Amino acid sequence: MTIAPFPTTPLSGILLDYEVDYPIDPAYPFNPGLFTTTAIDGFSAPPVGLVGTTAGFVHSSIVTLPNTYLVPSISNIPLTLVAGVDNPPWIPAIVANSGVFPFTGATGMVLRQRLTLDGIYNSGPGGVWTIDLPVQTFEAPEPSTLALTALGLTGLGLLACRQKFCRAGAL
Repeated sequence: MTIAPFPTTPLSGILLDYEVDYPIDPAYPFNPGLFTTTAIDGFSAPPVGLVGTTAGFVHSSIVTLPNTYLVPSISNIPLTLVAGVDNPPWIPAIVANSGVFPFTGATGMVLRQRLTLDGIYNSGPGGVWTIDLPVQTFEAPEPSTLALTALGLTGLGLLACRQKFCRAGAL
């Protein structure tokens, strides 16, 4: 949660701006179809007064350090504050998925989250601007890969059952 004090005079600028790198284990398995999902939920509560409309974004991607982005891994959520209030509302969660991309683990890879949000306070008695904006990002296998794996395991299970019944003389 971020709490930014605002004076009684007009003020504009960056409310939030951060970047976090989460290391990816180099042994993370190769996956021919992977995607990232980013989700946010929370709220923006500006101080009383005349507050402007601003924008920002939450951006997640897989990066090979120092700064080579795997472009298809980018999941981006645009953020808009209308009169200081989140619009569309951040609750329920807003979710964005990246495109599907091949992935091979390597040393020096990170899952990077970046959040930037601006604010404009035009006039009023001042006060605090509270922003609660938890961000979650994770990588997951592409759905058709999971479906094919499940189908293959089901087939192997049926084959094992059939062989068991054949040995018992049922078929």
